[in-house]
Amino acid sequence: MENSANGYAGIGWVRSLGYPTAAVPIKGRLDEWWGWYRAEGDFYAYAETDPNGTTFKVERISFNPAKMVCEDWAGILFNYRTSLGLEGVTDLDDGEEPEEGLQAACDWMAQWAKDVRLFADASSWERAFGLGTEGFALGLDGLREDGGADAGTRVTLHRYDAASTVPLSWTSEGCTEAAFCAAIMHKGRPYTQWTAYTLDEEGRCVIRTAHFKGNGQRVELDGFASEVRTGIDDPLFVLASPEIDNTYRDCGPFGVSVFDGALGALKLADGSFDNTWRDVFLGQKLLFLPEEMLQAAPDGTVVVPRARDQQLFMALPGESVGGEPRKPYEYNPNLRVEDNRKAIDTALALLGKRCGFGMRYYSLDEAGNPKTAKEVGADNAELMRNAKKHEQAMGAQVSRLAEKAVALANRFCAAGLPDVSGKACVLFGDTIIQDEDTERERMRADVAAGLVPAWKYTQTYYGVSAETAKEWTGEGASGGAIDQGAVQEIAGKTLNGAQTQALLGVIAQYQRGELTEGQAVNVIATAIGVTKEEAAKLLHGDVTEAMPEPA
Repeated sequence: MENSANGYAGIGWVRSLGYPTAAVPIKGRLDEWWGWYRAEGDFYAYAETDPNGTTFKVERISFNPAKMVCEDWAGILFNYRTSLGLEGVTDLDDGEEPEEGLQAACDWMAQWAKDVRLFADASSWERAFGLGTEGFALGLDGLREDGGADAGTRVTLHRYDAASTVPLSWTSEGCTEAAFCAAIMHKGRPYTQWTAYTLDEEGRCVIRTAHFKGNGQRVELDGFASEVRTGIDDPLFVLASPEIDNTYRDCGPFGVSVFDGALGALKLADGSFDNTWRDVFLGQKLLFLPEEMLQAAPDGTVVVPRARDQQLFMALPGESVGGEPRKPYEYNPNLRVEDNRKAIDTALALLGKRCGFGMRYYSLDEAGNPKTAKEVGADNAELMRNAKKHEQAMGAQVSRLAEKAVALANRFCAAGLPDVSGKACVLFGDTIIQDEDTERERMRADVAAGLVPAWKYTQTYYGVSAETAKEWTGEGASGGAIDQGAVQEIAGKTLNGAQTQALLGVIAQYQRGELTEGQAVNVIATAIGVTKEEAAKLLHGDVTEAMPEPA
């Protein structure tokens, strides 16, 4: 966001399309948020003038709390577990089969999201939270210059931060037309590229592209189509924003920065951090030396050896040093570590509260370290509420984008996929409360209790297919394995879930060669209370023979 679209060459072209007042809205707020996001501005660097008229620069150091907040929100919502889903495919229960066409569309969406790094590009989501808005616009690569499709045409995704986005038409229901600008390099020369997404008389999206030199002169570049009539209803872009009330412009197209309500907390956080550094710097050891212990330059100037590095100072003439005349005196100032730590902890608590994480998300433990997600998990109700709120808003925006990507693929890439309008969704990973180790422990407990089959655990955490997982755990139909339902009643007794899973687990270990036959027989006999002969028959998959004859 080094430059705003308002100042880019070519804004006049956008206005000439029939939008005479086109401009970036709430530009002043964007500049302010960007300054905090970059830890720049008057709070971090300012000039002061002393009584003698000398002006000097004062700078504060920063741990960049504003960007930290945006990184954390982006990481919570858009991480390695986030993916695109499709109604009728990803919402089915185990054993239900999706329609072939829907499965193909879901697979295409998943591959497309991976190819364009929809969720993997963290910076775009961080800026969505930092500046309140991030533009995601669909494009077509490989088109002919006349706008027609070619064999290699593919659907692309372009990202634009709020300062590079010019909304053209919007209502309280959303933005329907917009223009985006970006700096590009073409054949070694820099240009400004403008792309306008407008609707024709029938409400179908038209993509227009123009390029400009730095002096504002428009140029035609090879390999770019100046106009593409997509024939697709509604816009082919979304303006993704967190769910935060915009008090600066009612019904505006832009959102609000996630830290907009926490500017005071940002000042306290970085002010406390900077104060800690000043105390550390000023708290370096000082050594005062009598004048007679120092050397003098030919012009009479006293030379303090390595004064800059060693904090050496000359005592004033005629005065004692540290209460004892004419002796070196060492001074060690108090670093106020505990006071500074408490100030930073208070600032972080307020920052977490105002940014939607809750008071304890950034809280420091006794050792001064930020608490882990698992440690904060018991106190995350506020975080969960806000995360769900952002998921609903941003998930709906991204879902619409994915649906339009499928429509573009059908129209220009001959994908042959079914219409998925209103069926796409975003599957967010549950990374707020638990880490993977906690989830593994829970699922293992469910397996032991018989609530979840063992193969499901293997499939989930080892990334294999259901068939392979069942073979590994001995729950499949091949390799002499026995079906779980067939062993619910063995030797005249009903097995509970834990016994059933234990039996299946032992059989799987035996089939993989991890247990000898004798070891497996002994374990089965002991675990479920059958004879060794019956256990041997069970081990080899003969459930019927293992059951005693009825009296």
